[in-house]
Amino acid sequence: MNNGLFKYNHTFSLSLPGTAILQSENISVDNGGNYSIYVRCKDANGNYNPAHFVFNFCVRLLNIL
Repeated sequence: MNNGLFKYNHTFSLSLPGTAILQSENISVDNGGNYSIYVRCKDANGNYNPAHFVFNFCVRLLNIL
C-alpha cells in the first residue's frame, strides 16, 4: 500500500529528530532559525529526479505554561 505517494500530486508528512538527538550529532537548531532540507524524488519504477527539491522552514519554539 503506497498511500497515494506515487500519484502526480500527493502529500507526505515528515518528522524531524528531537533536539536531544540533533545535539548528540553536533547539529544545532536555534529558535527563530531558518533551515532547508533537500530531497530527491523517486517514482514507482525507481527513477530518480536529477534535481533536488527544497523545503524551507523556520523553527519557532513555544513556551507552554
